[in-house]
Amino acid sequence: MPEGLLTLSSVERLTKVTRLTLRRRCEKGIISAKIHSGRTLIPVSEVLRLWPNIPGEAIEKELTGSHGKPDNQTSGQQVITTQSDNQENELTRIIEQQKQMINNQNEIIQLLKAQIGQLTDDKAMLVRQIEQLRDDYRMFTRLLPQSTTVKTQKRPQARDENGRFIPKGAASLFEGNS
Repeated sequence: MPEGLLTLSSVERLTKVTRLTLRRRCEKGIISAKIHSGRTLIPVSEVLRLWPNIPGEAIEKELTGSHGKPDNQTSGQQVITTQSDNQENELTRIIEQQKQMINNQNEIIQLLKAQIGQLTDDKAMLVRQIEQLRDDYRMFTRLLPQSTTVKTQKRPQARDENGRFIPKGAASLFEGNS
């Protein structure tokens, strides 16, 4: 039985199972895999355990890189790196960045919701204060007398020596005669 590690692309070529499905199975622990330099690597023994009908020659081709792709050595075990693996790693990095950005946006949303809640509470408090001021004003206006009149002293109208009224503007003319 051949020894080594296969990339998700190699396993995809061997099993016709998509890389996304393989990655999810690895994340759930259904497939035991290793992460090396950001790449998900599956041991040949694990591939044969899950898909026992894969011919050994096909696995050898993937391990030796005779499918036309360059091969790399990683920690003494053979790993095949393909352009699709590099694209997959780049997409994985982009997905992680997007997840982080979404998490940051969710935090901002939570902060904004908290601020909206605080503003709603402040608004309710202001409405209560306005109602209290209106009640205080009503109480104050009830304490005031209903009709307020200002009393002014009237000077009696000027009269001449015969007792007739003298118009106001002309009163000063007659004062000297009285």
